Amino acid sequence: MHDRSAEVYAQALRAMSLEQKLRVAEGLRAVAWQMQENAVRRAHPGWSDRDVYQQVCEMFLRASA
Repeated sequence: MHDRSAEVYAQALRAMSLEQKLRVAEGLRAVAWQMQENAVRRAHPGWSDRDVYQQVCEMFLRASA
C-alpha cells in the first residue's frame, strides 16, 4: 500500500467506532465466505449444498488454525 493511502486507511479506522469496525469485519467475512463457496461450487458442480457448506467450513477452520 502506498504511504499516503496507508495513512488515510489508518485514519479512517481510527475514526470508526468499535461497532462500525465489527460491521466491516462481518461484511468482509461474508464476502470471503461467498467467494470461497463460489470457488468450491465451480470446482465441484455436482456437490450438494451441504457438501459445499462442509467444505467451506473446513477451509475456514484450517485457515484459522
